[in-house]
Amino acid sequence: MAIAAVALGAMAQFRCTLPLDGDWQFVKHDVAPEGTGDVQWQQVRVPHCWNAEDGCTPEYYRGAGAYRYSFDAPKNIKGKRVVLHFEGVSQHAWVYVNGHLAGEHKGSFTAFNADATPYLKEKDNELLVRVTNAKDETIIPLAGDFTVFGGIYRPVSIEVVPRSGITVNDHGSKGVFIKQNKVTAEEAQLEVLAKVDLTAQVKNKLSLRVVFTDDQRNDHTGTVKMFEFKGGTLQRGSDFYQVKLPVTIPNPHLWNGKKDAAMYTCQVYLMDGDKVIDMVAEQIGLRSFSIDHNKGFFLNGESYPLRGVNRHQDRKGQGWALSTADHDEDMAMIKEIGANTIRLAHYPHSQYFYSLCDREGMLVWAEIPFIEKGTKDNAEFDNNTCEMLVELIRQSYNHPSIFCWSLYNELGDGTNPE
Repeated sequence: MAIAAVALGAMAQFRCTLPLDGDWQFVKHDVAPEGTGDVQWQQVRVPHCWNAEDGCTPEYYRGAGAYRYSFDAPKNIKGKRVVLHFEGVSQHAWVYVNGHLAGEHKGSFTAFNADATPYLKEKDNELLVRVTNAKDETIIPLAGDFTVFGGIYRPVSIEVVPRSGITVNDHGSKGVFIKQNKVTAEEAQLEVLAKVDLTAQVKNKLSLRVVFTDDQRNDHTGTVKMFEFKGGTLQRGSDFYQVKLPVTIPNPHLWNGKKDAAMYTCQVYLMDGDKVIDMVAEQIGLRSFSIDHNKGFFLNGESYPLRGVNRHQDRKGQGWALSTADHDEDMAMIKEIGANTIRLAHYPHSQYFYSLCDREGMLVWAEIPFIEKGTKDNAEFDNNTCEMLVELIRQSYNHPSIFCWSLYNELGDGTNPE
């Protein structure tokens, strides 16, 4: 925990995250962004789900709702970018800051950001989020044996980040991807990739400084094992500038499922010459896995039979608006029966729960809600479905627990998976 605290402290020099967990106002119908007028708002707490009571009935409400929140701009934001980070809104959302459309997102289960920077005032900013969970033939799931609850059902936060730095605009991801090319007990061959927004000319050549820390393994002096790497080259990618740095960690402490869920803290510094201009910290576990048709699943070269459960994200009287205590209780029950694998059905789950699986050594099957049926010959349906897959993978790329990205399941109704 001490190492993680140091990483967060370093990151706070460049980034700031403020939860919007106070009192929100809600109404169960649409509200015009031009002016809220004479609306009878009710006070709620976010995360919030408007189907908490009727979600288990056949005719649960599928329609529009609206949320309002008032906030002051964070301090010391000159030269910074201010984004609103939504971890999950179901299922089509429009985000307005002081009457201006700052972002739109389709899909119930993946995170997204809305850039509030151009519209902020120093005091009394009004955030309006229009939401609908009405049936939409272009947004999966189109069918299934579970409720599509409505609302801002996962946490919301303000993130203050450098204008020139590791991007916050890559499909809701953190902009840092740690690719595990080859991992054995002798060495881990990795590639660290940071995607970069450049809004101003840099004075020198951009590079990376990457520090891996294993705070679970010490040498005989009690010193924490750390590995530091410097270098990398700036390239122009298809959507962002990016800096790549190949690294090799000797004798890595392997993430070995429930036997030893060893995690590293990886601090990725974006350097302009000798000056740090941004930093993002990620938790990563180093492992390899393979599947043999006859012999089954192998983790780090050893047979590892998968025995597990499916898990949904709903609770009676809450719908999808789960607390961290709810997630923890689910994990405790899964551990109690001796499972080592979880299929997170039928959609992307909370990043908190993926991280919980990392720490507890659970293997995870992660999927998008392309289930039972699709919409034929509809480009918007195709694009939305592919976008959800991209968001799932980029937002969850560094979780060592995930061994499978599931594209679809239980398709019928004449739907061609291709």
